[in-house]
Amino acid sequence: MKKNTQNIPVSAPKFYRFIYPLLSPLMKFLFRIKAEGVENIPLQGGAIVCANHISNADAIAIGAVLPRRRGLYCLGKAKLFSIPVVSAFVRGLGAIPVNRNGADVNAIRSAIKALNEGKLIA
Repeated sequence: MKKNTQNIPVSAPKFYRFIYPLLSPLMKFLFRIKAEGVENIPLQGGAIVCANHISNADAIAIGAVLPRRRGLYCLGKAKLFSIPVVSAFVRGLGAIPVNRNGADVNAIRSAIKALNEGKLIA
């Protein structure tokens, strides 16, 4: 992705743009997701979205309530990236792998780089 140098909203990963219109209404209908403070998320520029993490579906639920054009780049445990089908899914969503067995400097650098590129990180 090109660096955001003209205050143009950063586009979401291609797979995210494809899956969002399918999953967002489904998640909102099935799980009656309610989000507070979504209006405070900037429509451009790097930002961090913090939410309670109570389920493995949280990243999908958070992504379902955010503005579509932002996209969401989540940090995810590295183990997910070793499972073939799951790996393709999370990589397509722009996830950043995190090794949870200590301080993962590479994950922090990747997240900072994404923020500097104007991406929304969860």
